[in-house]
Formats: sequence, structure tokens, C-alpha cells
Amino acid sequence: MTDRPLQRQAGSVSATIPLVLAFSLLMIIGALPEPAHGNSRPHQVRSEHYLVISRTSQAEAEDVADTMEALLSLYNRKFRFPLETLETPFRVELFGSPREFDQFLPESLERGDHHFVYLHYDDPAKNTLAGLDFSRNAAHGREGNDHPGRMQLPPALVHQSFVQFFRAFVPNPPLWIREGFALHFEAVQYDPEYRTISFRENLNWLDPLQDILSGRSEATPMALEEILAVTPREVLESSSVFYPQAWGMISFLLNAEDPEINRVLWDSISALSEEASLEENVRRVYRSAFRWIEQERLEEAFLSYISSRNTFRGWVEKGVSAFHRQELEEAEESFTQAAFIEEDHYVPPYFLGLIHYQRGDHDRADQFYQRALDRGADRATTLYALAVTAFASDRLTEAEEYLKEAILLEPEYQDRAEELLSRLRRRRGRS
Repeated sequence: MTDRPLQRQAGSVSATIPLVLAFSLLMIIGALPEPAHGNSRPHQVRSEHYLVISRTSQAEAEDVADTMEALLSLYNRKFRFPLETLETPFRVELFGSPREFDQFLPESLERGDHHFVYLHYDDPAKNTLAGLDFSRNAAHGREGNDHPGRMQLPPALVHQSFVQFFRAFVPNPPLWIREGFALHFEAVQYDPEYRTISFRENLNWLDPLQDILSGRSEATPMALEEILAVTPREVLESSSVFYPQAWGMISFLLNAEDPEINRVLWDSISALSEEASLEENVRRVYRSAFRWIEQERLEEAFLSYISSRNTFRGWVEKGVSAFHRQELEEAEESFTQAAFIEEDHYVPPYFLGLIHYQRGDHDRADQFYQRALDRGADRATTLYALAVTAFASDRLTEAEEYLKEAILLEPEYQDRAEELLSRLRRRRGRS
């Protein structure tokens, strides 16, 4: 191996990339002109580390300041950067309409369907995270979230806020570190009542990465020396490969059971210099972290780790397949793993209820069915399952109540419910 990574040759085909990710790369390619400011009267909030300017309302500015402080706390639990050395607060500007937002953005940036953009300048005081209508985008984030106290924050906001945080201390880090961590944090949830962030692993990139590494995708994986030294233009040309692999590298190095591999990530971060260019930081990371570990060993461990991971959907599909084969232990393990990933989803507890019913553990089946109901499972279907379990436990009155409610909610259950009610009445007649 050489004493530094090889520089990757840019490809000839430009891959499609979400604009919100492209913007954070364009900030490195060239200095941006200052954006134009609108004429609407802004509302301002100055928190401990943020200056939030909203053209919508004072309440939005206050909410966003609280959210940003919570995100900052989450980020810095990993990096422990000296926040007290910041000379200026992190600047956030929010706009109420796409027209205002577009007028604010530099003309050199391509317009598109984006909501949050980080603008990086030579003067740190001008660095700005700009966004469009936080309250509306955050409300959209709540859809599909079963936990009543948490908001699913817009991934673009989380992504760009991490880039803003990281570049305040290391303006030119290797792109796999910066973008990999930004993707790593994208699935966090925010509790506005307690002003706290809950980390949830972002597995949206796992399926694409597994497809790339297994050959199911036409895309060719980037070699280690390529991704370590990748440039902004190369990322734009290979985005469909770079982003899954950058996410995968961070996930792998963070979760590696081998302490020597895990140390590679923290040695990489320790090697970064605030004053260094992108190229120099690439060399510093390689010399301090990667040159000391055998590349083949690292790549084999990476492939093994990624192939062993499953998404929520993957665990559920595996569990359903095992359940239909009546391999209940495998099914239970799969649905338990799925529940760890999506703790508020109804599917794992519903199937765990079915598994415990099959085993004759009716009390545990009841508990899982009730948990599934609480998390939004189809009520008629789950009530019928509860009725079957109650009937098996000889809780006949309870079973009858469940069946009658199931019929009212879903007439399609009429025939099955009536059959079970007939059996219930015959059992009562014998007692």
C-alpha cells in the first residue's frame, strides 16, 4: 500500500442526486456570492448556540431554536467539539414561501424541490442553514410516527444541520465522514415537550448498499482508497454509490465489535485539522488511521457486517416466511429484531402474539395483541385474534365481546365470527 489513498478518476456519467445533498457539496467547489435578503420583517431568537431568524412567526423561531439546540447536543455527544470556542452563533434562516426562499438563495445554485440548504462561506459569520416553513415540514414528518410525543424531523434539516455543525470545527473534512455521519443521524426523532432528541438508526441506505455490494445492482462499488479520497465533483457523478457506501462505512466503524476497527473512526476524526484543505485532511486521515490496518481485512469485515444487517422490512419478511414454515423460534427472533428497529410499529407484536398463541401461551399472546392494538394494528383483525385466544383460554364472555365488536367493525368477519360464536355457545351448553 502507498502512504496515501489513490485519487479517484472521475467517471463520465453523471448520477442523479437529491438537490438537498448536492448543495452541501457545491459549497466546497467554489465560494458563493452572498444571498439577497427579502423585505419581510423577521422574528429573531438567540439561544445558547443559535441565532434563528424566521419570516413566519416568533413561535417558529423559538421552536426551531429549541430543536437545533437538541440536535447540537446529540451531535456533540459523539464529537465533543469545544462549543465554547465558537465566536459566532450558528445561523438559521426560515422562510414562509418558496418565492422568498428562492430569492434568498445565491443565483449560482440550481433551483429545485428542496426545503433546507446549508450555505458555507469564507466568513464563518455568514454561514447559514436556510429552510422553508419548518412547522409544515415537521408536521409532514409526524406522518407514520406512532409515538404520540415525538416528531420525525425532516431528514434534510437534520442532514444540513449536521453539516453546519461539523464544518464549524472542521471546514474541509473528508466527504465520507461528513456525509456518512449526516446520513447516520437523519432518522432521529424530537420530543418538543421535553426538548430532547431520540436517536433512531437510519437504515434507508441498507438495501441499496446490499444491492451494490452483492452485485444485484448494476452500480460498481467504490474501492476503499477511492471513497477515502473522493472529491465533491466525483460524488456528484457517483452519488448512487457514494451515499450508501458513506453511510455504510460510518455504521460499520461505529458498530464494529473489533476494537481495532472501531478505533479507525475515532483516529480519523482526531486526525482532522481545522486549517487543512480537503486534500490535506484526506492525507492526514489515511496516515493516522487507515495505513495501520490491513486493507483486505477491513474490507472483508465491512462486507460481512453489511450482509449481516437487516432492515425492518427485511426482518418482517424473514419472520413471515419462518412463521408460515412453522419455524417459530426463527420467526420470533426475526420479529423481535424488527421491533428493535421500529419500536412503535404494530406488525412485530401482532405476529409475536400469533407465535405465542401457537405455543399455547395465551397470556403472552394477549399482551402482544394488546400492544399491537395500541400501535395501530387493524382493530377488527386483532380483536378476532384476541377472541380466538380468549376462547382457547375458556374466557368465553370475553371472547364473545371481542367477536361482536369485530363484526361491527368489519362485516367480512361475520362468517368466521359466527362459527366461533356457535362453538362458544355449544361449550357453554356443556358446562
